[in-house]
Amino acid sequence: MLLPLLALAATAGAPPILPRSAILGPQTLAAALATAAANHRRYDANGDGYVTREELAAFVRRMMGGLPMPGIDAAHPLPPASEAIFAAADTDHDGRVSLAETLAGARRQFAREGADQDGVVSQAERMALITRNAEELTQQLAKPAPPRP
Repeated sequence: MLLPLLALAATAGAPPILPRSAILGPQTLAAALATAAANHRRYDANGDGYVTREELAAFVRRMMGGLPMPGIDAAHPLPPASEAIFAAADTDHDGRVSLAETLAGARRQFAREGADQDGVVSQAERMALITRNAEELTQQLAKPAPPRP
């Protein structure tokens, strides 16, 4: 679940975060969990088993290749959308995301994508979810943003 919005991008010279087959073809839960675990390790810069906001912010900066990102400052190292994703993944609210939290998020995402619950997320199911997410995001962006703490 961690950073699904960045899952379609790639770091400079690195393989994609999400395998092309996971975007274009059917995906099993085992494949989704393997991808989530690999991404967790990629974000965990110091290898302690946890992803912190700072590690995720550094990864996002690398992904963006130095492009300006609105909403970023010393007090808010993550863009607002990435912060919301991090906060949702950090289910125990300790300021870091464990591998267990990442895998639990991947299971929730897989269940949300697999509308027919047949154990495989098809391209049609994934595209339907992407469409719903885009519609929800469009509605959220149309609302004034609350002030950040």
